[in-house]
Amino acid sequence: MKRAIAYLRRSTDLQEASLDQQKEKVLQFAKENSINMIEFFAEEACGENVEGRPQFRRMIERCKSDEPFEYVFVYDMSRWGRFENPKEAVYWEVEVERAGRKVVFVSEGFKEEGIGTSITNFVKSAEASEYLKNIRRQTARGMIYNAKKGFWMGGRPPYGYDRAIVEKGKVIEVLQEGRRKGIKDQKIKLTPNKRQAKVVRTIFLMFTKQGFSVHTIVRHLNNSNYTPPRGRMWSKSSIWRILHNEAYIGTLVYNRENGHKRHGKHKYNSKEHWVVVEGAHEPIIPMELWEMVQVRTKQAFVGGRHSAKGTRPGSDFLLSGLIKCGECGANYHGVHYRRKSGVARRYLCGGYNMYGSDRCARWEVDAERLEGFIIAYIQRKIDNPAWRRELKEELLGVVKAAERGSGDRLHDLDKEIKELSLKIENWKKAIEKGIELDNAVNIINRYIYQREQLYQEKRRLLAKVNGGGADKPVSRMISYLDDFKDVLSYGIPERKKDFIRVFVKKVVMHPGKHRAKISLYITPLSSIIMESNKCKPTEEIIYQN
Repeated sequence: MKRAIAYLRRSTDLQEASLDQQKEKVLQFAKENSINMIEFFAEEACGENVEGRPQFRRMIERCKSDEPFEYVFVYDMSRWGRFENPKEAVYWEVEVERAGRKVVFVSEGFKEEGIGTSITNFVKSAEASEYLKNIRRQTARGMIYNAKKGFWMGGRPPYGYDRAIVEKGKVIEVLQEGRRKGIKDQKIKLTPNKRQAKVVRTIFLMFTKQGFSVHTIVRHLNNSNYTPPRGRMWSKSSIWRILHNEAYIGTLVYNRENGHKRHGKHKYNSKEHWVVVEGAHEPIIPMELWEMVQVRTKQAFVGGRHSAKGTRPGSDFLLSGLIKCGECGANYHGVHYRRKSGVARRYLCGGYNMYGSDRCARWEVDAERLEGFIIAYIQRKIDNPAWRRELKEELLGVVKAAERGSGDRLHDLDKEIKELSLKIENWKKAIEKGIELDNAVNIINRYIYQREQLYQEKRRLLAKVNGGGADKPVSRMISYLDDFKDVLSYGIPERKKDFIRVFVKKVVMHPGKHRAKISLYITPLSSIIMESNKCKPTEEIIYQN
């Protein structure tokens, strides 16, 4: 008895057959044609590309396996896929046929193969694609129309609001989180959540009338056990989002973002496409507080940030990216404080900075002192003749080991290149004997590409081996250290950081002990020779505040 698998797919169109109905039709068709069904792939997604349809991808992989079956049953062409490009539907049918199976649409039954059948299938796929595009255009127009009337068009409501079903301007029912409206034509508006709205007002009052910083507000809310919008704790980013959300003055902004999964990456739409409706719902805070927030944050941006990304200079914190907190695991951030005497630079735990003392202890480290401590230690090493001699001997050993390794690798490369060349010739002979051309050509091209990559690696290694021995690169690297003082005195921040990273692997801060543990590489600069970062830390020094 012949065997088959089946692909079922749900649709957002309520008039389409459900998964159960599709399965019933497939089973009935299989029974009428004496075919044994061995597996069903039921898709809950409704996307028109295969990236959003995991069961479709599994079905294709099963077709390429050694499992014995002849057919893939699908209810109809629209369930196979309303692809944005109708050619894609034909492509996937061909992929199944290449694997030795046949796609059968049970609503049409078995058909004789021929150019007429292929053209008919392509036309139906094009019709399904156009149908989907029309639905999307109609849906978008409808949502924009309703948004202009102040209705909430889906998604999680802002903190401080609930969703409510409204009729003739009156609230009929408040929907709890996770609940959906029961009738398609019902309209949703935002309505204040009394408990959360009180927290929102507290945030605006603390920031404007009382002048508290965002960090202080975070600490207050976490200590007061107010439930945050997401997660277990309040953070600076959650406060910032609330302070700049127009929803709290009753304004609805729709179509600001394009988060459509089918269109690739998330992006923002240009402002002329936004739908902005003032007075769409009941405000939580008065316009006075909103304007005070905008004035204060605008001053902060103008005073402390650059207007364009291209004008932003490199960070002047030489240890950025190297420092972690040994108690909470967060990265340490560089922060600037304006003083009468000038600007002070400090390193501060990111866990404390975001979540306050509930996450980690406060310990601000003076950046000048910590960086100066590390730089002075490195400079003493560089100025020590005995250390330079030991470093040169160590680097010579590393270079010679790299050269020996290059010789071994060259031998392996020759062997791999020879094996690939033999495989290419064998596949060419198989083509002459009548093997399927498309598949063979793809395999040959892949082998040719792999061989070319090996040739490139071989050329790089030969250039390194023929570079004139170990003494020359080692002497060049030792002289590189003599630039240390000049770079730290006159170099740009990124150049200074590069020098620091030659020696320092990481810095672990311990706020409770007011101590930092600095790990340095056993052989500075050897990673340049080895083209890797596999240098082992051997030395640890302690900075105590």
